[in-house]
Amino acid sequence: MSVVECEICPLRCQLNESMPIGICKAIGLINGEISFLNDGVFEYGVHYIEELGFYHFYPGSKAMYLVFPGCNLRCLFCENWKIVMKSIVEIKGFTGTMSPRDLVNLSLSKRVDGLVLSCNSALNGKYISELAKLIKSEELYLALITNGVLNEPYLINLVRSIDGFMIRFFGYSDESYSRISIYPNSYSMAIKFLERVIDFNKHAEASYTLITGINDSTEELSNFFESIKSIDDNIPVHLRRFKPRYIMYDRAPTRNKALVDAFKLAREIGIKYVYIDDFFEATEKNTYCPRDGTQLIKRIGAWIKHSLDPGYKCPKCDKEVPITGKIKDTLDQDLLKFKA
Repeated sequence: MSVVECEICPLRCQLNESMPIGICKAIGLINGEISFLNDGVFEYGVHYIEELGFYHFYPGSKAMYLVFPGCNLRCLFCENWKIVMKSIVEIKGFTGTMSPRDLVNLSLSKRVDGLVLSCNSALNGKYISELAKLIKSEELYLALITNGVLNEPYLINLVRSIDGFMIRFFGYSDESYSRISIYPNSYSMAIKFLERVIDFNKHAEASYTLITGINDSTEELSNFFESIKSIDDNIPVHLRRFKPRYIMYDRAPTRNKALVDAFKLAREIGIKYVYIDDFFEATEKNTYCPRDGTQLIKRIGAWIKHSLDPGYKCPKCDKEVPITGKIKDTLDQDLLKFKA
């Protein structure tokens, strides 16, 4: 019985006729070749880009958010576990196939500015490549949220196809990842992914989900922030609250103080643009000029209002803020007056 090794991620599943599906439950053998098993989009919706975690990528735009089945990291607190933990066999009948052209047509009908693929979608490289070619002609952007756990030859092709990336970290040590996922060295893969995105001059942001008692030590957070700074201190860093889900439903959510303490540590280390995503409104959610402290982008929920000069420069000191794409104000001026 011939064995075919999947080379997409470091798990390198050995597949054959008796075991034709990988651990991710998304990749398997079709006619003896490695292939994504289903082009069905299980869930989609239209969101402001800020709701999906991007703050410096086409701010204020609307995006189609897509979730595919399967995942190679299988985190114990996955927010989409009801979808990504299922095999293709288990969801058969609940999702239909949707070609890249069908997906682009759907996006155009919804009048969105681009598409954002969920964390597990990176496994479907062939689909993404075809989608990217179609999107370019329609002047839509394509972004990916990813855990970064992919082998380098595969991820390089992926980086070439996509405009913007959100690389998600769930710790910064083997110990942390071994407690919440199936691959302890994931953080090392994710930081290399981030380096490649910067090497290819693509837009990059990073997020870190704080889990009390697992990955929130000062040492671990400092190592993460220092690594980001060494790559590029302009990379926006998002701090996210752990929320009880899936297997880890009995653990308490991250407290505000822990998020604020991590925020202060990031600023002390020299991260220029650091945010706490899970606050509805707070100074830790806004964008400020790293040179003179001028407020440049106000955020309330998913709505934004900016005061940047042309070229995305600070109106006070002329410092340019790293923003990709056109920025759109979505925050109603009347609401700002009410808040004042």
